[in-house]
Amino acid sequence: MSEVELILLNNSDKCTVYTIQFLGDELNEFNKFVNKFKEDSELNADYRAIIRYVEQIIERGALERYFRNEGKMRDSVVALPTLRSKLRLYALRLSDKIIILGNGGIKIREPMKRTMYFKDMSLLCKSLRNFSNQE
Repeated sequence: MSEVELILLNNSDKCTVYTIQFLGDELNEFNKFVNKFKEDSELNADYRAIIRYVEQIIERGALERYFRNEGKMRDSVVALPTLRSKLRLYALRLSDKIIILGNGGIKIREPMKRTMYFKDMSLLCKSLRNFSNQE
């Protein structure tokens, strides 16, 4: 995994929302997802559903019910939305009050990209765990 920077997206009483930005990239991973799908007429309903989930997380917290577990339980990698959708947005749910949003893709047509986005979040989780174990 390349070097990344945590970028604050939103800080509310219920949840602090971050994303990551790879050094040298112009956009953070969440904004790449938004730019990729916000104007896609075929996937607009799925995109809007994910954005509604993000808004609910900001208002209510990163509650487990908003996420689908995607990896091993211990690695905290989750996906939005929990309902049927052609899109997935990957994230790290660290607690009810902290989430790191990543990137995502089309479930059916982009299996390799989805795998890459999932791996990015899984590697970030491992790095955070290693960092916290060193202290």
